[in-house]
Amino acid sequence: AFLNRRKSMPLAYASMVCAITLCVPLGIAVRKANYVNAEPSDVIKGGLVFDSKKETNSVILMGDSNGSMYGKVMKEICASLDYKLSVISVAAGDPLPAPDVASGRLWLDSFAVVQREKPDYLVLACSWKAKLKGGKERLAFAVEALKPLVGHLIILNQPPILPGNANRASIRNGARPPFYEDVEIRRLRMESNDYLKRFNSGNCSVVDIASHFQTTNGEVFFLDEKGRQLYHDTGHLSGFGADLIRSDLMQAVWAKTSLPSD
Repeated sequence: AFLNRRKSMPLAYASMVCAITLCVPLGIAVRKANYVNAEPSDVIKGGLVFDSKKETNSVILMGDSNGSMYGKVMKEICASLDYKLSVISVAAGDPLPAPDVASGRLWLDSFAVVQREKPDYLVLACSWKAKLKGGKERLAFAVEALKPLVGHLIILNQPPILPGNANRASIRNGARPPFYEDVEIRRLRMESNDYLKRFNSGNCSVVDIASHFQTTNGEVFFLDEKGRQLYHDTGHLSGFGADLIRSDLMQAVWAKTSLPSD
């Protein structure tokens, strides 16, 4: 009521400008800290690089938004192991090869980074249901091209996809767990995850992320044991969800280095 008075209008507008000036940079900073995602222009420059104090092992995180949702936890893991991390995962991007150069630009730029860096570990994560729909041979080609350039290629399979009513707004309106994946979506996702298994050999490993978020009868876990939401939206894990598979990611990039040297 006070700010709505005519004589208070200068103060009201000044307060609004101050609030925006404070909140916008703060919001951007919070987003960057909690969502480590590269832009195509970043990939051209080598990605978002988090250097280590010692030049020991190096990790590259590559993919689309399903890769970026692991960015924060991978950054923390690499910091704890003193590994160099380069993030070249791009939300809404397609990091797999494509017949034409225009739609395969991200693949070419990402491949150039891997070719230059030759990382000890390359973590690859995508929305496989969508990416493999355009041709499974694209992933096969990418794996064969990437394997000689890396110490170990780690492919993360795709977690379950929540139904549309699995969100806080729907819960306020009466929706309750258990939540089940759409039958056709589940079939396609599992088909894609099954296809990934054929690459689980040599210096390529496939990590099962999906089993952490779904029971054998198909129920998708929406909350953890503390009542925290495991999904940011229907297809992307939240920070709590990504943290749930921290040990799996740690083991994936630690297994080879934990072996005694010859």
